[in-house]
Amino acid sequence: MVEVLAPPYRPTAATAEFWPWANTLTATSPLTRDQQTIAYPGVLWRATLTLPPMEETDWRGWSAFLASLSGAAGRFNVRVPHAKAPFGQALPAQWLFDDGFGFDDGFGFFDPPHTVTIRDDVASTMILFRTEGWGASVKVLSKGDFVSWSRVNRRMMAILKKDAVSDADGNADLQLAFPAPEIPPAGRRLYPWWPTVTMRLADDDQATQTYGEARIAQIAIQAIEASPL
Repeated sequence: MVEVLAPPYRPTAATAEFWPWANTLTATSPLTRDQQTIAYPGVLWRATLTLPPMEETDWRGWSAFLASLSGAAGRFNVRVPHAKAPFGQALPAQWLFDDGFGFDDGFGFFDPPHTVTIRDDVASTMILFRTEGWGASVKVLSKGDFVSWSRVNRRMMAILKKDAVSDADGNADLQLAFPAPEIPPAGRRLYPWWPTVTMRLADDDQATQTYGEARIAQIAIQAIEASPL
């Protein structure tokens, strides 16, 4: 089993791009050029992460981390920096911390004293998660919010298509924008805080670093969600 390595905690990316990489097939008629496009399961997250210019005390850690990945063979967890807290009302104010980084439970997640889980994996589908553990009768997440969950040593992430509102028992259905890699089992914990996904380098050339005057380095990498390990 591939070990999931932890990137250096700081500095974090100065800019980051995240997008879902769809799995489609387009067929074109040779006679009319009419096209038909079919969407298949297997949407993966992609990212471009650009680090700020770094002095030697910082870039040495990143250089060692990138080298240890062995190109695209390595795995690491990436947080979505623009979505550290959901836009909905899932999180009490005391969960918000002013350093902008949250806390790490050792595997890429802030671990709050509140549990949201999959309520029913039989009634759930790959585009609808039936969940429990929310506050009663409130909008818990907004469209565009993320949730993360784990399986063995892989973190997965989904984005919501619609607002999610809980019932009087704190249950809520989460409608996803595209099919998730799996249906998490009943009782599996979901994290709406600091959405995290396990990724790999997009190719073996992504571990390059650019060095300039005064030993200042710049690093930008492209990453893609790792398939099941």
